[in-house]
Amino acid sequence: MTDLTSALEVYDISCQLNVDEQLFPACKMTFSIPRTNSEATIAMARNALEYLQLLPSFDPRMVINYLKGSSAVDILTGYQENGLASIHEIKQNQFSERNTLLFHSLEELERLTGCYIWHDYESRVIIVGTTEGSSLAREVVEDCIVRNVPPAHKFNELMTSQASQKLETSRL
Repeated sequence: MTDLTSALEVYDISCQLNVDEQLFPACKMTFSIPRTNSEATIAMARNALEYLQLLPSFDPRMVINYLKGSSAVDILTGYQENGLASIHEIKQNQFSERNTLLFHSLEELERLTGCYIWHDYESRVIIVGTTEGSSLAREVVEDCIVRNVPPAHKFNELMTSQASQKLETSRL
C-alpha cells in the first residue's frame, strides 16, 4: 500500500484507508485530487481512480505502473455498449467459451508481453505495460473474442519470434 500511496502522491492524489470496527473486515478507501490546470493529469488521475475502484481484484501494481507512464488499454469484451461481443454479434454461448479460454491464458500472455492484465471475467480486460506489449496483448484478446483464435496460436508465434530475435542477436 505504501508504494501505491507514493505513486498516487506524484499526481497529488491522496489516499485514505478507513477501517470500520463495527463492519470489520470491511474498510473504505477515499481518494481525492485537488483542482489543477493540467487536463492530462486530471485524465490520468481519473483513470487511476477508476482502476482503484476495482480493488481488491485489481492489482495495485497495475495502477503504479500506469502512473509511472505505462500504456493502459481498456477493452470492453461483453455485451455493453461498444463491447466486442455486442459489436460483432457473438452468441452468448460462443462468448462464454471464448472468454473462458482467454481467462485461462492470461498468465502466459502476461509473461510473453511483459504486461499486467486484469480480467473481470464478464465484460472487461485492462492491460497495463509497454506500448508494444499492450498492443500485442490487445491483439490476442480481440482475436480470441472476435475471431475465435485460441491464444495458444499467437503464443507460438510470439515464442518463435522471440527465439529468432535471440538467435539474430547472438550472431552479431
